[in-house]
Amino acid sequence: MNDIKSKLIFHNYWVEDIVYRYNNSYEGQRDVELKAKINVNHRTLQDNELLVFINCELFEQNFTPESNPFYLNISIVGQFSLSSEYDEGRETSEKVLKLNSSAILFPYVRSTITSITSNANNVNPVILPPINVYKLIESKEERAN
Repeated sequence: MNDIKSKLIFHNYWVEDIVYRYNNSYEGQRDVELKAKINVNHRTLQDNELLVFINCELFEQNFTPESNPFYLNISIVGQFSLSSEYDEGRETSEKVLKLNSSAILFPYVRSTITSITSNANNVNPVILPPINVYKLIESKEERAN
């Protein structure tokens, strides 16, 4: 079992912030095209320890009666580290931490969004589609350079 055990350790996650606003004036279809903005950030705590922040915003905060059925903004934080047995070098370690930890945390964002919209009982439950987290992070890094 030890030879297939991941060197990436997922310690914990928590919901840092949730904002949900229902548009009482919305008269459009309940099934609308989802407009999502997803942002991922990382903060190194110590060698091989990392916090991952994923923010997902659905629709626009300042909506009009016709624009969208609701607004949702959620931020989730995950705490990760690499096992002390990991010896691939610092640059590889950082890349493994950033990419894999973000991919592990994203399903928690999806699940929480589905739970919130389902329990709100005034919109159809939103099932956020899976995304390519690797491409999301790569495009963010390209824009930063």
